[in-house]
Amino acid sequence: MNTTTIKQRLITLEFDDRKVIVRRMKWQSARSFIKKLAAHLVNLTASGTEISALLPKLPELIVGADDLAVDLVINSSDLKADDINGLDVAEFAGVLQAAIELNLGEELKNSFAGIAATMGALIPAMKTNPGA
Repeated sequence: MNTTTIKQRLITLEFDDRKVIVRRMKWQSARSFIKKLAAHLVNLTASGTEISALLPKLPELIVGADDLAVDLVINSSDLKADDINGLDVAEFAGVLQAAIELNLGEELKNSFAGIAATMGALIPAMKTNPGA
């Protein structure tokens, strides 16, 4: 019998006036994030770019897409939109980097291999049925 232990990892960031704890997203939030990410990938693959070429660049894609970056930060911490607006650039970048590390890091890479295959299958369907 195989037993797999998955530990919740946390990264605590200390700023001058607060502590922010960053963790992996809960599954429901992760599903919502994956759908948003898939929509971005649909747009990027419309020009013929293969999804396999984009997957290693997911952190850069997330950093460059405000909706993805904010969604990832909010769902990986206790920060709300108003809290994020009060962070300076370095603080937001630190929280975002920690969220990317925990949610898209090497530890979860194998788990995401199956998700990537599913997304690869979903993208053609989303292109022909955008409302899905």
